[in-house]
Amino acid sequence: MTTPDAQCALRPRSWAALADSRRDTRLCARGPYGSCVAATKAPDCTACPVFAARNDPGRSVEAGDGHVFVRIDRRIAGEMFTAFPVDQLWLTAGPEDPDFRTGEPWTWDQVSRLTAWAVGRRVLDETGEGFWLHHTPASPTAAATMSTTPEENAGQILCIALSAHGHPATIDPTGGNCTAVAVTVPGGEILTTDDACADHDAADHDRWTAVFHPDHDPGDTTEVYTGDGHLGAHRDAQACAAAIAAFARTLTADGTNRSPERRI
Repeated sequence: MTTPDAQCALRPRSWAALADSRRDTRLCARGPYGSCVAATKAPDCTACPVFAARNDPGRSVEAGDGHVFVRIDRRIAGEMFTAFPVDQLWLTAGPEDPDFRTGEPWTWDQVSRLTAWAVGRRVLDETGEGFWLHHTPASPTAAATMSTTPEENAGQILCIALSAHGHPATIDPTGGNCTAVAVTVPGGEILTTDDACADHDAADHDRWTAVFHPDHDPGDTTEVYTGDGHLGAHRDAQACAAAIAAFARTLTADGTNRSPERRI
C-alpha cells in the first residue's frame, strides 16, 4: 500500500476549498488541493516557495465596482485511464457574460493568492460553475491563519461552525454596509445576520437570525434559526450551524421543504 502524496492547503482547487483555505487552513481536509511541492516526506512549510508567495498572485484585478465573477472553465486532459481535470479561471463582470474567455486565464494558485478579495457566493448555471470575489481591504489571505487561532470575528466563527457540518459559507455584502453569512443549499441559499450584519467582533455579538431564500421566489422566505441573545458568539454559532444543517437535509432539489416550516 503506497502513501498518498502530500497536499498543500495553500493550493485549493475548488470554490469550497478556496473558502476554507482563506478562513483557516486547519479546516482543510484531503481532496481538492494541489500537491505539496517539496521533495521530502517531512517538508518545512515555512521555507516553502508556495508559502513565501502566498500574498503575491503576480497579477492585479481590475473591477471598478469592487466585485468580480470567476468562471471555472474545466477541461479533461489525458487518455481514458489517466484523464484528469484542468481548470482555467476567467475573471468577468458576472455569470451572465457569454464572452468570458477573454484576456489571459487565471490559475487556482493565482486566485488563491489575491489579497483584499473575499470569496463570495458560488453560482451554478447553464454555463457551468463560478463564484464571486468581493473587494474588502480587511480580507485575510490564504495563509493568514496558518499558525494562529481564528480571529474573534462572529461571522468567521459561524463560517467555521458551518464548515464542520459540511456547508462551506462566505460573508457576502447584501447592500449598503450590510453583510450576511451565505450558505448555498438545495434550491436556494440561507442568509444569516445579526442586526443586518455578519462581519462584527464576537464581543459585540447578540444573536444570529438565519433565513432561507428559495431560488424560485426569493421573497417567499423561511425562518431557519433565531438565537435567544444569551448564548454568546461561539455557542450561538454552533446552534445556528446545527439548525441550518438540519434544515438543509429537509430540502428537495427545487428548494421545497419536506418538514413543517415557519414563513416570515
